[in-house]
Amino acid sequence: MTKRTSPEIAVIWTPQYLQSTYWYNVPIGQQRQASFEVLPRIGKEIRVALVPSPSPWLRIHPALGKVPFRGTVTVDTTGLQAGRSYSTVLIFQFEGNEIHRESLRVITARLPDPDPNQNTVPIRPPALQAGEVRRSPWLYLGCLITILVTVILLVSVLALFGYPP
Repeated sequence: MTKRTSPEIAVIWTPQYLQSTYWYNVPIGQQRQASFEVLPRIGKEIRVALVPSPSPWLRIHPALGKVPFRGTVTVDTTGLQAGRSYSTVLIFQFEGNEIHRESLRVITARLPDPDPNQNTVPIRPPALQAGEVRRSPWLYLGCLITILVTVILLVSVLALFGYPP
């Protein structure tokens, strides 16, 4: 009896690194889409199906295609709770057998987006970037006073020793 091997696929996402930035802090009531491309790791043409997600906030289109194919994942945060994490697994199948998994986690924003028509004043100054120097008018005044005191002391010491003659 010959053992049948399952085909191997690769899933490429656009934008890249979805888990670290794209699905994080999604405002309630917004939709975000990401594209994926399913490629064969070996040059065979196969039909791959995605198992429908039980998550009502996730849509996949198309859910079936001949490799290589492109699809779209849409996340809709309407009706989800703010500041929560939601996760699911995308399961790719070939002839009813699982051949690949992709985890997907969405974190909703804690606060709604601010109204762009409303005037707001920042409560605190923006944080400094690494290596950035905070510029303060008091720093400049302090430097100026230090220079003046140094010049006065230098002139006093020179006058004490009779210079200029």
